[in-house]
Amino acid sequence: MAAGKRAAPFMKIKDACAVTGLSQYFLRQGCRDGSVPHVKSGPTYYVNVPACWSSWVSRLRPRPARPRGGKRMVAGKKKARSSGATPERDRKRDLVKGAVT
Repeated sequence: MAAGKRAAPFMKIKDACAVTGLSQYFLRQGCRDGSVPHVKSGPTYYVNVPACWSSWVSRLRPRPARPRGGKRMVAGKKKARSSGATPERDRKRDLVKGAVT
């Protein structure tokens, strides 16, 4: 963009994709279902980029932090996550690894 020139508020989907970083698929679907502000002229969608961007940013919410680590602490004891392990599965795993039971 040249110095002193402003970007047009309405852009074709391909151009709006390059400016906003949103995918063409997302913008097309949003135009079809009405969640992305746009104007349709013939078969061409023109996205209102400033309105689209402000509505997209307003939808973002901070997510709660997820706990890190492989094991969960329950009343001071380590508890393994449920992996669906059964005695039969443990035996098969030990046979594959070459352990003798």
